[in-house]
Amino acid sequence: MGKVEYLYVLGRLQEVGLVVNYYENSFDVRKPRWTVWNRCPIKEEFVDSIDFDEPKCELTLEHNRWVVRVHVYVLGPGLGDFEEKFRLLSEAVNSVVDYYFGNLEKVNPEKLVESLKETSVFDSSS
Repeated sequence: MGKVEYLYVLGRLQEVGLVVNYYENSFDVRKPRWTVWNRCPIKEEFVDSIDFDEPKCELTLEHNRWVVRVHVYVLGPGLGDFEEKFRLLSEAVNSVVDYYFGNLEKVNPEKLVESLKETSVFDSSS
């Protein structure tokens, strides 16, 4: 990955309030609690004293494709886990932004919300 691609990803995701860590050909993206929008009711964690309230999203270059992946369940895929592949980096970055700020179905799929209601973990009135 070239410097231009790296700066594009970093800039685009940070400008919307996401925290980005870069590894070789891969980005880990998280939404801190103070960046308000969609909220996943089951995934909260502290990393380097930052409070995150959404699952980590990975953006990785694999076999000349950009892969956007959320994998929370150990033996997954589970409810809310997904993987999308893109030819263009801009499409993959847009998918990450859509995950955190756009499509509520990605963060809180209907089946996940129903399962949480049944176990009283999620209060649907809020």
